[in-house]
Amino acid sequence: MAHSQKVRRLFPRPATAIVTGNVRAEMARKRISQALVADRLRLTQQAVSNRLNGRVPFDVDEIVAVAELLEVDPAALLHRSAS
Repeated sequence: MAHSQKVRRLFPRPATAIVTGNVRAEMARKRISQALVADRLRLTQQAVSNRLNGRVPFDVDEIVAVAELLEVDPAALLHRSAS
């Protein structure tokens, strides 16, 4: 693994960390599985896991789709704590 990849993995972008934390929290509250999110986003479960672990950031379309699945406003996933 290249040095820049190690650094990025250890210190994810602040916005990525916020979105990831909020998505994980809402998934837990609503008991939504990674498999269901993967199905909705048309991604593999591993690709969703990479997003939820901050290795790959969610893109805007994915944030909107996940927000719809979680029944929250997409903006709520961008703030320090999801509603």
